[in-house]
Amino acid sequence: MAPAARSPSPSPDHHTPGDPRWAELLGGLGLILPAATGIAPVLTPIAATCLAVVMVLAAITHIRRKESSGVAINAVLFLLRAFVAWGRFGPWNF
Repeated sequence: MAPAARSPSPSPDHHTPGDPRWAELLGGLGLILPAATGIAPVLTPIAATCLAVVMVLAAITHIRRKESSGVAINAVLFLLRAFVAWGRFGPWNF
């Protein structure tokens, strides 16, 4: 009887520690809840800035993996989050 074929382990370049979806979910709540509730609304632009940084890092990861479609999505999300940060730190602050 032949041994069962094992799937190859992922290379270190393809390892993502943790689950980035949780960070994005919590960051999204950080964008909405402070402004909606009026409790510490300064957290909205801070969350937007942090999420913009996450998108830059995600784009770098996609570039290293040669996943061009991921870079385009990250660029759009970066622009949206940078716009929120600019608006809440600048002309439309609380």
